[in-house]
Amino acid sequence: AQIQWSHLLHWKREHVNKVLRVGLPSSAVNCSYSASQFVTTAFISSLGATALTTRVYTQNIMFLIMVLAISIGRGGQIIIGHLIGAGESETAYRQVFRNLWSSMLITLAAVALISPFRKELMGLFTHEASIIQIGASLLLLGFILEPGRNFNIIIERSLQAAG
Repeated sequence: AQIQWSHLLHWKREHVNKVLRVGLPSSAVNCSYSASQFVTTAFISSLGATALTTRVYTQNIMFLIMVLAISIGRGGQIIIGHLIGAGESETAYRQVFRNLWSSMLITLAAVALISPFRKELMGLFTHEASIIQIGASLLLLGFILEPGRNFNIIIERSLQAAG
């Protein structure tokens, strides 16, 4: 079927409702996350340039680990969507938790892998001893933060897939 200009100008109420039903909660999550990052960055910047620089460097390193969870979440989203579409809700439910545990194990293994090299990794960004020391300590918090982050990412993506 071809897309016609009239479809872009005249929306069907039922289509708009379906899009908003999924889109609004999804965008609320992104807005909430962005707002929390803004407040966190504002607070950290009030502590000074060293604190803000340390945050940026550690966040860059931790993003390498976060991308693992994001990838599993997006891949899982496709699988969950297919299962829900096929009417296999119970299988989809179990798959969500398999994805969650897999994601947690993989990201915690990644944190364990970078932990012995955290000072060297920070040293790639700076030679400032205080930034390296604080950043190395912050990277260890990944053992505490990653399970929660995985939970948010995997469950959010799965709920989006389920509609």
